[in-house]
Amino acid sequence: MANKDDRSLMTLAGAAQTQIFLIVIIVALGCLAFSAVLIGGYDLSGGQRWVFSILLTLFPLIGLSVSLFLILSKAEKLMLDESNTSWQPMTPEQQRRKLNLEVTTLASLLPDYKRSDLRSAYIIAEDLALRQIEIENRLPLMRHVVLEGVPFDGVAFKDERVFCVEVYFLFAPDVPQERIDALLDKVEYAAQRIRKEHAGVKVRLLLVLVIQLSQQDESQLRSTLSNKFALTPVDVDIRFLDFENLQKNFTAE
Repeated sequence: MANKDDRSLMTLAGAAQTQIFLIVIIVALGCLAFSAVLIGGYDLSGGQRWVFSILLTLFPLIGLSVSLFLILSKAEKLMLDESNTSWQPMTPEQQRRKLNLEVTTLASLLPDYKRSDLRSAYIIAEDLALRQIEIENRLPLMRHVVLEGVPFDGVAFKDERVFCVEVYFLFAPDVPQERIDALLDKVEYAAQRIRKEHAGVKVRLLLVLVIQLSQQDESQLRSTLSNKFALTPVDVDIRFLDFENLQKNFTAE
């Protein structure tokens, strides 16, 4: 039995096909009517009328072909932007598991803090960071999604590009190499799956680093990451966001 998401996708696909069919019919009728008017408006000999009829018969066919190409291109983009069946929302269990991993990482660096406080801080940092990314890029995000079991904090679609978004909350000027390798592995897998469904689509990783560091530590982190991300399977954008500034921007009265 098809689930709710499948039914909504089939409804969207059916509506798109109906719109395409109606537009094609309208374009065809318009071109044929225009051709008939032109033929009737000229006083031509038999041979000239025959040649003119052939040309005006080709005209609507060419116009119809161009219109159909543009419509199908638009429909493909629509299906990429809003109805990609591969992406699914994370289950509560998946979200808890991912959150606990992040909190465990923070707790290893900040042993004096309670896990409950670190959990609250991470949830706030992630939410504010994703809000900031949406505003800066004018790009609505699908939050907390998975692609065949591979989790991402967010994903966005724009101009035949897919942005896979990951948020890290850092209190130290370093990201372990094994964590970077795991991140690149999963975004490479996502890119392969997306390109299999939509040839020609470009996939980018948007790594959002929420930091609470001194200027010196931030400079060190930037230098370190530029080396670690020198060779990547997909294009990578790294955005640094200060945690205190995020809180001021979104929560200050």
